[in-house]
Amino acid sequence: MSSDYRESHLDKGSRYDDDISDGSFNSYMTVRERVLVPAIIRDLFPSSGPKYLDFACGTGRITSIVEPLARDSRGVDVSASMVAEAAKKCPRTRFVLRDITTQLLDETDFDLATAFRFFGNAQDDLRSAVFKAISRHLVVGGYFVFNNHRNHGSARAILQRITGRFEDHADLDLAKIRRLMAPAGFEIERTVGIGWWQLAHRWDTPGAYSSGLARFLEPISTLNAVAPYCPAYIVVARKVAEPTGA
Repeated sequence: MSSDYRESHLDKGSRYDDDISDGSFNSYMTVRERVLVPAIIRDLFPSSGPKYLDFACGTGRITSIVEPLARDSRGVDVSASMVAEAAKKCPRTRFVLRDITTQLLDETDFDLATAFRFFGNAQDDLRSAVFKAISRHLVVGGYFVFNNHRNHGSARAILQRITGRFEDHADLDLAKIRRLMAPAGFEIERTVGIGWWQLAHRWDTPGAYSSGLARFLEPISTLNAVAPYCPAYIVVARKVAEPTGA
């Protein structure tokens, strides 16, 4: 992984969707996000569609899910190859090639922002900068819906550390998210998890994800008390104040 996550996906647009469709947990997250994200958006905005911004929109995977529910839709990314793919999927969305941590968009009155598969990989200074940048694009009372797909606090990660094994260098858990987002004026309202039952690598198979047992167990992941211990979860945060500091 590059020391600056901004540089990691610049040329991946043509193959990114295939990379996350390999039958592993990445694919399972994609399937679950298609179910969970629209339900969350409808719950947050039951009567009218939000003005929507997808940060690090990539190939438009999440943009395409939220676009039909939004009255106005924007996507932003630093990768031209990713944005080119996104534009094919999302005809109602205007895409902007820009690093909004250094240059804001002209519009700063969004009701909703999303960012998926970003924070788990990014370095801390970039994470902090993005929280503040997103906050500056949202109205007070607006929502930021994002995920942590490499949860340091998952039950599986905890078990691996107890048994002397370590899967990767994931360092982000819910407590750290709260610390990083606080200066940006965000508060967490709830979390929605994915795959709490993924406690061992031997269960990380296409057959396990398509099994009846997985369908039976998975709803437990969506409980707010369980989500922080899942290998991935969605955070619903609300902007309650303007960001502080630079």
